[in-house]
Amino acid sequence: MRDNFDFTNQDYKERVVNSNVRFSLSENGKITKIHANGDCKNVSKEIEHVLSGLLYKVDITQIKDNMIVSSYVMPVSITIANR
Repeated sequence: MRDNFDFTNQDYKERVVNSNVRFSLSENGKITKIHANGDCKNVSKEIEHVLSGLLYKVDITQIKDNMIVSSYVMPVSITIANR
């Protein structure tokens, strides 16, 4: 995610930004229905943009049946530095 994050946005302030990202997995393992909520609205939108553009897919055959849920939550911390 770090490699695709746009750190050049002038609205970002130098600090650590914490967000919770809620998402679902499609039947083919693609990350969908991404919603980030955190300390900075602009950073949350960028997290959503980056995750929705990833070509990464989860190998759902490795997930046990009792682990399949409708949505997942993942904490994300972004460090904005060197302004």
